[in-house]
Amino acid sequence: MQQSTKETTRKKAQQKADEWESLSKERAKARQAHKVIAGIYRAAHKEELPDATTFAGIIGGTGGLIKDGASTQTLTGANTYSGGTSITGGTLLLGASNVLPDSGAVTLGSGARLALGGFVETAGTLTLGASSIIDMRNGAGSAPGSASVANFSGANTSAWGSGIQVWNWLGGDHLNFGGSPTASFTSSQVQFYSDAGTMLVGSGAAFASGGELVPVPEASTLLGVLGLMAPLAWRERRHWMRCREARR
Repeated sequence: MQQSTKETTRKKAQQKADEWESLSKERAKARQAHKVIAGIYRAAHKEELPDATTFAGIIGGTGGLIKDGASTQTLTGANTYSGGTSITGGTLLLGASNVLPDSGAVTLGSGARLALGGFVETAGTLTLGASSIIDMRNGAGSAPGSASVANFSGANTSAWGSGIQVWNWLGGDHLNFGGSPTASFTSSQVQFYSDAGTMLVGSGAAFASGGELVPVPEASTLLGVLGLMAPLAWRERRHWMRCREARR
C-alpha cells in the first residue's frame, strides 16, 4: 500500500513536471513569435527583438518600428504597423517592394541608412538627420539591378539635417516627395553619388516639377556638354545654309 502511494505521488509529480515543461516551451514559442529582428522592437510594447538577418513575416499593430544598432536588417513582408518607422542606427534594407506601410512616416537618424535595394516603396513623410543616407541599392559593390523608386507623401525639409547623401543613384531612379518642399531647403543639403559615397553626381540637389529630388549637374559638366554640342550645331547650320543657297 505504501509502495503504491509513493508510485502514485511520483507519477503525479512527473505529470506536473511534464506539463510545466510543455507550458514553458509554448511560452517560449509565443515570445519568439512576437520578436522579429535585432535592434527592432514594437514601440507599443517596448519589446526587444533577437538577432536575424532577414525577416519575411508581417509586422502589424498600432505601434511603430525602430531599427537600432550598427547591423543591417532586411524586411521583405508587406508590413501594416501604423506607428511609423524610425532608423536610429545601422541599415534597414528593403528586400521587396511595398515593405513599409504606405502612410507611415519615416525618420532617418544621424548616420543611419535606408537601403531601397532596387525596389519600389511608398511611405509617408520623410525626415532626414545630419549625415543620414538613402541608398538606392545596398551599399558598396551593389549590382545596378532594377531602378529604385521611393514615393514619400511630403518633403519635410525643415526638419532635414545637412550632409545628407543619396548612394548608388542611377538615371532611372526616382525620389518623389509629392509636392513642393519647404523654403528651408538648400541645394548643398543633399549630395548624390553613383556609388557608396565617393563618386559625386553633380554639385548638389534640387526639387524638380512634381516634387522629385534630383542631382544638380556640375557647371563643368554643362560646359562640357555645350562644348560638344557647339561644333555639331555649327555643322548643321552650315548644311542648312548650303541647302538654302542651292534652292535659290
